[in-house]
Amino acid sequence: MGAGVLFALGKSARLAATVLAVISALNGYVEWRSADITSKDGRDARRKQLLKNVSLTGGVLLAAVDTNGRPSLAWRAEHLAADAKKNASHLAADVKKTTGKQWKKADKAVRKAVDHTAGA
Repeated sequence: MGAGVLFALGKSARLAATVLAVISALNGYVEWRSADITSKDGRDARRKQLLKNVSLTGGVLLAAVDTNGRPSLAWRAEHLAADAKKNASHLAADVKKTTGKQWKKADKAVRKAVDHTAGA
């Protein structure tokens, strides 16, 4: 009942739908195994119950994979990693450029100091 209420309210809908799918599948299995199949009416009832449970399971499985217009967690994690990698490479390039400029500036100062001391 809790999963049904959560699903109806839209709170953790994907998790609730997954729980409902599992419960529906288990219910279908139990009903299939325990149905009376000694008469034609019993077999017809068993078939109807199976179709009902398969339909319910399919419906809640569709709801479980529905992202409601939002990307899945896997997609978001993948793109977050790609963005972090891109930002890190830009940062590394900026550091290399800045460090290179500082290195050239320091080299120039050292050469100037050496030339000044050598000339004195």
